[in-house]
Amino acid sequence: MQPRLEQEMKERQELGAQLEAERAERQAQAQRLMDITDFLQGLGQRMGLSLPPGLLVPPPPPRPAATPMSMKNFYFCLCFTCMASTFLD
Repeated sequence: MQPRLEQEMKERQELGAQLEAERAERQAQAQRLMDITDFLQGLGQRMGLSLPPGLLVPPPPPRPAATPMSMKNFYFCLCFTCMASTFLD
């Protein structure tokens, strides 16, 4: 049982590292987009132009973090009389 727990812990750590890397990449991409937008706005102001409103649409809200899925088991109990009448009919 110990090797199984160690394997699960290792997998969780790998998933956590992967999620953290993805989060860092999204933040870096958002920063690059903000830098580009600031540059274009400054360039447009110097040239007497403005950016089309469609380019300045706010970014979509962040997606919620992954959550563990719960599994619920439902068991139905039948009495022997009910089972017998079901299979004999």
